[in-house]
Amino acid sequence: MLGAVAIAGALEKANVPASLVEYVIMGQVLSAGAGQMPARQAA
Repeated sequence: MLGAVAIAGALEKANVPASLVEYVIMGQVLSAGAGQMPARQAA
């Protein structure tokens, strides 16, 4: 859900209608087992 909120906010700020977006690719650069929490990093 956090990703959806971020995408919607970015589209609104850029004044781009969602109908123009065909694909969204998201990822992370935090390695598994590194002691990081991706959810905390995103927030």
